[in-house]
Amino acid sequence: TVAEDGVHEGGASKPAETAVVEHGSNLENIDEEEEDADFNFDDLFSTRRPKDIMGGVGSGMKSIVKGVAAGAATLVAAPVMGARKEGVKGFAKGLGAGVIGCVVFPIWGTAVGATQIVRGAINTPEAISEERAGKQWDAKKREWIEYNLPLDAENIETNDDEDILGPARARCSKTKEHKSHSGSGPVDTTYYEALGVSPDATSSEIKKAYYVLARQLHPDKNPDDAEANQKFQKVGEAYQVLGNEDLRAKYDAHGASAVGNDNFVDSGAFFTMLFGNEKFEHLVGRLNLAMMTDSEVDLTSEESSVIQERRQIRLAVKLAALLQPFVDGDENFSDTMTKHAQELAEVSFGEDMLHTIGYIYSNEAEQALGSIGAKWEARGHSIKTKMAVVGSAWRMYRKMRTVNLKGEDGEEDVAKKNGTGQRHASTVPGDRVERVSDRH
Repeated sequence: TVAEDGVHEGGASKPAETAVVEHGSNLENIDEEEEDADFNFDDLFSTRRPKDIMGGVGSGMKSIVKGVAAGAATLVAAPVMGARKEGVKGFAKGLGAGVIGCVVFPIWGTAVGATQIVRGAINTPEAISEERAGKQWDAKKREWIEYNLPLDAENIETNDDEDILGPARARCSKTKEHKSHSGSGPVDTTYYEALGVSPDATSSEIKKAYYVLARQLHPDKNPDDAEANQKFQKVGEAYQVLGNEDLRAKYDAHGASAVGNDNFVDSGAFFTMLFGNEKFEHLVGRLNLAMMTDSEVDLTSEESSVIQERRQIRLAVKLAALLQPFVDGDENFSDTMTKHAQELAEVSFGEDMLHTIGYIYSNEAEQALGSIGAKWEARGHSIKTKMAVVGSAWRMYRKMRTVNLKGEDGEEDVAKKNGTGQRHASTVPGDRVERVSDRH
């Protein structure tokens, strides 16, 4: 949340109000100086109560890094800002302030960091005791609480989150976000027809149409339907073009030849990366992008947080129901779960998702039982996963970049065939370099 400063109006007399008007500019300068001087170190460094030694180390290291970064930034920025305001004199003042900040910020950050680490170490015995007692750490309140899943589930007002999605949907505008780049409309409407949208459809409408069609035509729902699989691939290709504003503009102006047709990402992988797989929704819930696309809404951070919290509660209820037969001593529980896992492994990327979900649940269970080693292992696994995601994003970017470059080549080829290609001579006298295209 962002706090907004209010204006306090007191019982000032008429002469005082007149003085404020007459000397308004001076008062504004004084206010600015007071605001600059009123700096709270707690706004920069984390001083919240750490859960345990790991929380203390994490909070402490962040404070140390922030202190060093703030000191370095002050040393560089203060002289520059001073020079802009007062020239050489301001530069000298800023340099002095920067040197002081370069010393004070790291020292203060280190002090705060060390304090947080000590606080975390002191809180560790309590954390171990409370975890063994079945309590959970409330990251917002920074205290241990007795968690009651049935009560949390009862407190969820609706099953479809319409209390949040309804107002959000009403808030979203229906203005057209895209207009055809060709005066007479797209030269080719094949991709628009594949998604069942008009050429002037907004990006939200295109995404919605793709999501609905891709779910209907997904190979997991139509394993023996060659025609459905072919249509699924086609709508995937259509969205990869129309969902990218640059590619869409080239497609509108020059047709499919301008965007290429052999550099598309596999439609199955593309859909799963965006929206997940609905057969896993009882284990991971519905991804936010899928939910927002289906509901045609854009949520605020606060609304997203509430829906995410509800998603976790619902998943916990479903997991408890899934495990209840084991608690009741069902002898066929293992066979039932094995069969269920085999069914999930057969869907797109099912085996990889099962391994990931299994690891997370297993690790979280060990942490709930008080295993400190499991926490460190989870940190390492999280870093490794993030690096893998970055690698995948980079490969995806390179793939889409290849499509964009090929689209530019196709656009040039089309222009040449239509006789519209031209060479633009430089306007600089004596310069014989000619620009053939913007890309070159």
